[in-house]
Amino acid sequence: MEQLIKQTLDTLARLANSQLVALFRVLENQNCGVVGVFKQGQVILHSNERKIKFKDTPFAKIISTRQTQTYPCLIVKKWSLPFPTYKKTNSGFECLCLPLLGGESKPVVGVVVMAQKNCIASERLQMLKMLAPLMASILEDVSTEKEQIIESVTQDTLTNLYTRPYFDIRLQEEMTRIHRHGGILSILLIEIDHFNQINSSGGYQEGNRVLQEFARILNTSIRQEIDIPCRYDDKTFIVMLPNTNIDGAYLLAERIRGRCDRYAFSTRLGIPLKLTVSIGVAQNVNVSHNEFDESLAPGMGISKEELIQHAEVMLEAAKEGGHNQVMAWW
Repeated sequence: MEQLIKQTLDTLARLANSQLVALFRVLENQNCGVVGVFKQGQVILHSNERKIKFKDTPFAKIISTRQTQTYPCLIVKKWSLPFPTYKKTNSGFECLCLPLLGGESKPVVGVVVMAQKNCIASERLQMLKMLAPLMASILEDVSTEKEQIIESVTQDTLTNLYTRPYFDIRLQEEMTRIHRHGGILSILLIEIDHFNQINSSGGYQEGNRVLQEFARILNTSIRQEIDIPCRYDDKTFIVMLPNTNIDGAYLLAERIRGRCDRYAFSTRLGIPLKLTVSIGVAQNVNVSHNEFDESLAPGMGISKEELIQHAEVMLEAAKEGGHNQVMAWW
């Protein structure tokens, strides 16, 4: 159970872009118990749950209305946890409070409190709400199935790469950070060439094997814990490369393309299968702005949508040029 709670708090912190997250269990007699706290990358579990009275606090309203609410945030330094309050504070944070209930007829069994400096994006909030019933069930019961469901929100079940919604969130966060503080990033948009022919001739099981094999090639080619690989759609993958300019991204793309070209793919019957990929590369600033300086000043650069569009244009150019090649938005 401890590992599952740690995983849950870590997932919540990532989705909410928060460095301080607390999980509370609703107890009897208007008490809440502190189950665990995520603080700056570490999870602290409270085996002996500290009891906190929630009478006359926002917790009482959250539990009665069963609605997600935002309140001023009080940082309880003694326990290093965020706590919602009606009074204004000088913490610089607001508390996003997510009630945990298993269904419309069930009572609130817990509350997640996330300290935030900025309003959460609607798509991230939606993903958090999707997790709420699962987190509620964790407080009531633990099973391997629930752990797998939680992982599937951020992880593609076939390839074990990140999901597109999770990638979109991380890309937006990185673009926002660069807009405020400066920096650079690149993306790779990768498509398996003639993938539909593999599905047609060998069936979807054969196609799934190819996707899994390519995902392994991709995952072993990038920087672990830095680059963000994602299954973008059925046969397309995307990778975010923080602190990487167009030249570095192009070299990585060629490495991936070359490894795929040389890899000994085969069918389930052992028949050799030639597989190639086409890759479009783009960075978040036009090269003309970045000719003499690899860093990007705050406020400069293109939007997330333009960045992906540039990569899409280059991917189409690579395919029209004969496939099995890399094209970059120079």
